[in-house]
Amino acid sequence: MKRLSEREARELSDLLARSETGMSLESAHGYLTAIVSAPTMITPSVWQPKVFGDLKLETQAQFKRAMDLLVRFYNQIAVDLFENEVAPRLPSLDEGLAAWCSGYLEAAEHDPIWQADEDADRQLLAFSVIAGEFDLVGQEDLDGTIITDAAPHIAQYAAKLSDYVLALYRYWMKWRRANEARPAPATSTKVGRNEPCACGSGNKYKKCCALNAAS
Repeated sequence: MKRLSEREARELSDLLARSETGMSLESAHGYLTAIVSAPTMITPSVWQPKVFGDLKLETQAQFKRAMDLLVRFYNQIAVDLFENEVAPRLPSLDEGLAAWCSGYLEAAEHDPIWQADEDADRQLLAFSVIAGEFDLVGQEDLDGTIITDAAPHIAQYAAKLSDYVLALYRYWMKWRRANEARPAPATSTKVGRNEPCACGSGNKYKKCCALNAAS
């Protein structure tokens, strides 16, 4: 599996930026990290449309290139976690860690097994705080003091986030092994014949660019 180069990562980021309803590279990174870690096996046919949103490209070749980059991005994250048990490199607070955490939460919150597990769900607090989805101001800290400034707590959560990511990965890996279920790596970038064509025509692929590809 060839990892994305810095140039390819920028290329993928630029592609995602062209979608009004898709994800940024940072949110996609967090989203896919949770997809890889989660107890439920999610196939590329589910998560790819979530990441791309309404991305429209001019040619089928461009769409296949985008798919290739995204699949390699996913597999890069999977290899880091599965083989090395190393949390993928996270952005800093200034570089988009809030978006990363929002992406992670989106995947976790749509997994019914994850949501039904109170212990695993509680471990998402740090992600929610960094993402701005839970405000610590007005809450009590461990000493019983009312929090008036959340910034120091956010910084502490950010510093430990890699540990939280690995803890949740290992938690669900143990669950998957016990239930004989593992996330499958993405290996194909083939566009389904009944999927909307990437050229933006509004027609199904089999009735649009597939006709040109077959000729």
